[in-house]
Amino acid sequence: MHERHRRQQAWNHYWSSGVLHSCDSSLSLEGVGPLAQFWRTVFAEIPAHARVLDVATGNGGLLKAALTAMPAQANWQLAAVDLAQPRMDWLQAHPRAHCIQVHAETSMEQLPFAAGAFDRVISQFGIEYGAPEASLGECLRVLSDHGQVALVLHHADSIITQVSRDELQGQCWLLSRSGLLNAARALLPHLAAMRSGQAPDARAEAARQGYNQSMAEMAHLIESQAAPDLLIHARDAIHGWVAQLQAQHLNACQDALARYRDDLEDAQLRSNEQIEVAMDTRSIEQFVAPLRAGLKSLDVSTITHGQHILAWAVRGHSPIR
Repeated sequence: MHERHRRQQAWNHYWSSGVLHSCDSSLSLEGVGPLAQFWRTVFAEIPAHARVLDVATGNGGLLKAALTAMPAQANWQLAAVDLAQPRMDWLQAHPRAHCIQVHAETSMEQLPFAAGAFDRVISQFGIEYGAPEASLGECLRVLSDHGQVALVLHHADSIITQVSRDELQGQCWLLSRSGLLNAARALLPHLAAMRSGQAPDARAEAARQGYNQSMAEMAHLIESQAAPDLLIHARDAIHGWVAQLQAQHLNACQDALARYRDDLEDAQLRSNEQIEVAMDTRSIEQFVAPLRAGLKSLDVSTITHGQHILAWAVRGHSPIR
């Protein structure tokens, strides 16, 4: 129960920022990209009066794309579930908001819907975070006799997972005993004292040297990474607090550093989870085994962008009753 609460807390914090989905900064579900094209193909085949379920919806990026793709004469009924508490600010003013029903803090392993309730079950970078046998079993249970499943899943060799590995390395270093957060925390009281007129002592000099050493170590780490954005942001934020510190603002600066540590710990959990659920060729087959056994047809392929893998794509139809 504690682990479930910790995950909810970390993802609640992420969704509270207003991003639409878990890869919001790099991939769009609308426009001309390969993910957008995959979903346009899926949405184009949905009947006019279909019932659609989005599993692990996040802030509803996939729902928003579905509403954009829905023909004017269509009347889809869209439902969404997520273990966290999404923040769908975009939905409030949407002219078709009445088509959507969101079920927050809801487990995908125990969906609150009747058997055969949906004509389509969809998910992007979400359903793989659950227990596969239970969550996919629930998807099959709520799928109508001629229903279809469309999933986009994390790939172990995707550019997304590669970025997550770099970010996790950076998060672990920043949070470590020798990382920049601890070095900044050790320096701040001495720096505040010096800026109020006190002469530095041996401890202050040791803290300054430790901070400079951490900054140098971070520079080498940034150079070594293909995706160092997280480290660059951290360097700029932390050094900004240190450089601008005034003695009277020490407590506020220390509080900001503590909040940043909390944010990093949440991000570390999310990065670690994403890497853990990303699947190679063998594990994707293990993952979709319940669908192969429960659907009359199933296709697994990759979504690519140029030379880069983005994700696994899974499409299937017609449950075996």
